[in-house]
Amino acid sequence: MKKRKIFIILGSIVLFGVLCFIYAHFEYTNIKIKEITLESPKVNSDGIRVMYITDFQFDTRKGVNTKALRKVIDTANQQKAGLLFLGGDFVNYRRNQPAFYEVFRDLRIPELGAYAVPGNHDYYSFNQNLDRFKSLGIRLLINESVRIPVDSDYFQVVGVEDLWFGSPDIEESIRNIDGEHFTFFLAHNPDYFVDDLTRDQRRMMDFTLSGHTHAGQVTFFGLLGKPPLSFKNSFKYRYGLHRLDGAPIYVSSGVGGSAFGYFIRFFARPEIVIINVKGSGSPGS
Repeated sequence: MKKRKIFIILGSIVLFGVLCFIYAHFEYTNIKIKEITLESPKVNSDGIRVMYITDFQFDTRKGVNTKALRKVIDTANQQKAGLLFLGGDFVNYRRNQPAFYEVFRDLRIPELGAYAVPGNHDYYSFNQNLDRFKSLGIRLLINESVRIPVDSDYFQVVGVEDLWFGSPDIEESIRNIDGEHFTFFLAHNPDYFVDDLTRDQRRMMDFTLSGHTHAGQVTFFGLLGKPPLSFKNSFKYRYGLHRLDGAPIYVSSGVGGSAFGYFIRFFARPEIVIINVKGSGSPGS
């Protein structure tokens, strides 16, 4: 009887593990659309619909998961965004670039353009990625800012290099921005926003978008999961919307990644983020 109980317990544990593994494969391609609505007195136009996608990384040493990548591209192309931001980490291994970009090139560039910042994995073949971005009409922001005209208004976008492998320079990046227009800040690693910006610099950013964490990729039912952040930021800034010094930052779970060589996620569901920005006096606000 005792052996039977032990067998049942062990069998239940194995079955539970198998079911979790199956679910983790399912969750990997179960993309959600995360919608965020922002109102700001700095917006004088009818507003803007922005799409943010980060952390593709659909490749391992064995190759590229083109099926999962295709689903992301098809889903993104259905969102009807006016502006596209890409948060970095496109390909893990240089040899997988051709297969990745063969599918990635089908991502539609919105009317107002596409802007990206590099992630830590993008520096392994930085020049090759840069050349491909240029050919696809995607502008890589390297410690710089741009103005996006919208009607008689404009939005500002600030982008910095990656914290780990680049040389992010916030002073250079914000040199040409003003405080009168809505400003997006793109930084792949949220540690940079949290640890390296001053209070005044954070407050210059109306909305910061980061990735890098994959929301933990494989977590303990969403409660625990150690992302690649500094220890003091590991849990608070793992995922979601937060405020620091009154400045909002959204850390996306991203769309890809892998764990233990498998294309799996566990309670760290992939997402495409849609940000609807409108004036605080707009109809319906």
